[in-house]
Amino acid sequence: MRSAPSKMSEFSRFNSRYFFTSNAVITGEARNKFSKTIPAVYRGFTDQVTGSHTKANAVNRGLPLKLIRYSQHGLVLQLNQQQIDSDRQLRETLSNLSESNRMLIIELDRIKKEIFDLTEDNNRATQGNTSLNKQIDDLKDENICLNKQINDLKEENMFKRTY
Repeated sequence: MRSAPSKMSEFSRFNSRYFFTSNAVITGEARNKFSKTIPAVYRGFTDQVTGSHTKANAVNRGLPLKLIRYSQHGLVLQLNQQQIDSDRQLRETLSNLSESNRMLIIELDRIKKEIFDLTEDNNRATQGNTSLNKQIDDLKDENICLNKQINDLKEENMFKRTY
């Protein structure tokens, strides 16, 4: 007759069956996604069809609820840390964007001042050109008058020679 198994042998059988061996296959994305976040004890308990780690799947395979809660707590802590890191990166990005915005505003103000100065210079040059054009027109009028006087004198001189 067989003797009743001792508590130790039942524990060993439980250990070897559920903790150290499993017929589940972890490959690809599931291994990469969960290998660092899920305790080694829990890694072997994946759904063979979907490859996902689920509480129900682990319970169905005999994983103690305490380990499931530990795994969930670890995942929650990891998600919290990721959120903290993400928030920090966003704050740094916002700070960098604010600094860039400040520098761009300074550069924009400098460009506006330069445009204003160039516009003032252009206005002064335009006024100078207008004044010079008026002087040129006056000189042309004077030249026309002088040419008319010269022609009148020539006619007068010709008239005197003929008579």
